[in-house]
Amino acid sequence: MVQTEEKSQDSVQKILHWCATKGVGLAVNPTKEYPDYVFTYGMIWHFRQTGYFFKDQMDIKNGIVELKQQDEIRAGSPSVEFLPEYVRSILREFFRDQAVLNPKILMLSQDGGKQFDLCFSIESLGNPPTKEHQGILEALSWFFPPHYSLMLISEKNMPPFFNL
Repeated sequence: MVQTEEKSQDSVQKILHWCATKGVGLAVNPTKEYPDYVFTYGMIWHFRQTGYFFKDQMDIKNGIVELKQQDEIRAGSPSVEFLPEYVRSILREFFRDQAVLNPKILMLSQDGGKQFDLCFSIESLGNPPTKEHQGILEALSWFFPPHYSLMLISEKNMPPFFNL
C-alpha cells in the first residue's frame, strides 16, 4: 500500500514512478469500505509510458479464438514500447513466484496488423487445465493496461515464441 502523510511533498508523478518500478497498483482512499478508485499496475505503467491511464478499447472479444487459413496472420516479439523492459522484469518475477521459470510470449494479429493480441505460451506455463485459463488471464490482466488483449495459446503450428 502506498501511503503519504497529509503534508507530504511527494508528487503524484514520483509516487506513480515508484509504483511502476515495484509492480504495484494504487488504491485511492483504501481505508474506506470501497476505495474511491483502484489503479491496476497496468494502468500505472501505461501512464508512465504515455501520460494516459487507459485508452479506448478496441473490440476485444472473450472466448476461444480460432485461426483460419485465410486470416492474414502477423506474429513477432512485442516491442519495448508495447512491453517495456521494467514491466517484463516485474512479469518474470510474478511468474517465478508461480514456479513458471521460462514464460514465452508472442504478439499475434489476425487482421494484418490492425489489432494485436499478446499471447502466452500455454506450454511454457506448464499446460494448466482449461478450467484454469480464465483465472490465469484475470491474474495477468492486473499487469496490463485495460485495452491490451491477452491470450493463452499453444505453440503447436505457430511461429516461434519469445522468452519474456
